[in-house]
Amino acid sequence: MPDAKTSNLEFRERQTTRYGARAMDQIFCELCCKECGASIVDPGVRPVEYVDYGTHEELVESVTRAVKAVTPPPVSCVQCSGKPKIVHLDYHCFSTALGRDVVVRDVVKGGLLGGYKTEFYTWSVATGYLPLDPLPPEMIRRFGRDAAVRKGWTQIEVSGVKQAYAQLETLATQLAGDKALLDFLPPLLSAGKAALAARIAQSHVDSWPNDPAGHYWLAEILIQAIAHGAVNVSRLDDAARLLDRAIAADGGHGPALVARANLPRIRGDNEAAYQALSELAAQRPDLADAHFHLGVMVLDQAPAKALEHFQAAEAASPGEADYVIGRARALLKLGRQDEAREAAKRGKELSPEHPRLKELERLVGR
Repeated sequence: MPDAKTSNLEFRERQTTRYGARAMDQIFCELCCKECGASIVDPGVRPVEYVDYGTHEELVESVTRAVKAVTPPPVSCVQCSGKPKIVHLDYHCFSTALGRDVVVRDVVKGGLLGGYKTEFYTWSVATGYLPLDPLPPEMIRRFGRDAAVRKGWTQIEVSGVKQAYAQLETLATQLAGDKALLDFLPPLLSAGKAALAARIAQSHVDSWPNDPAGHYWLAEILIQAIAHGAVNVSRLDDAARLLDRAIAADGGHGPALVARANLPRIRGDNEAAYQALSELAAQRPDLADAHFHLGVMVLDQAPAKALEHFQAAEAASPGEADYVIGRARALLKLGRQDEAREAAKRGKELSPEHPRLKELERLVGR
């Protein structure tokens, strides 16, 4: 069984594989006993809740500040019960150029003068720590971009979108047209920041006119504005044209296909939307949102059918809270209280702040 540090590192690789430069930086320590010198396993997980660097030189300075601030965890040596000291500190940050973590290691020097020696490594589960000298030019070139993206996501994680808004505005200018900016659109729209979301989407279209994602997001922003009453429903024709452009650029673009099939529902024609979504779900069972929309549409009238749709959505995209909570709502309407409670519990694990969660928990009983 792996020790705590190995487990934490393995979890980090799963996170960076999924999120890339979005993943928060982390600090790991190599410890030894002050008394006998035996190695002590570091049990700590130390996410870094700020990004105060923009270049690799500034990162080195940031790591030196961090190592001075980190204190050894309250663990004891298994051999002599002595207290731990830090041998070196490893600061992990993800590099999109390398496809894995870059690690800045500050080694604590002994002797009267003390101080720290800085070394660069790369790290992955498969390779462990490998020396990185010299630094690859492509890594240096993309370092500032990665740091800027990470800073935006770290601020969102720590403070929320509204507090991170000024940084996201700066980022939209600094990285105009960068495909990584599209990942910020869902949280921006959830926070009601449609203007900045539209600016990012339009910049993407300007930079990548043949990429369906930009056209899709412009349509989605417009559809949400119509649904919230901020824009006249007549603009749905514009949304349809944007979705058609996305599909023309890539006939298999799932989000655009689902949004296009669901468009009649926004106009009030549920029957046409249900038919279009049913045909799409049959052709592309991998499109979880097609199943989800179908489930929402029949939840009140046919909860058993809705349950099938939500289960199909989960099968297509496991681990998405919307689909799990949809299943819980269908189970509740079918009177299957215990199953609904378990599904609600799972939904909370996936998304503790889901907007439907409080009401669902009240109905199923905690």
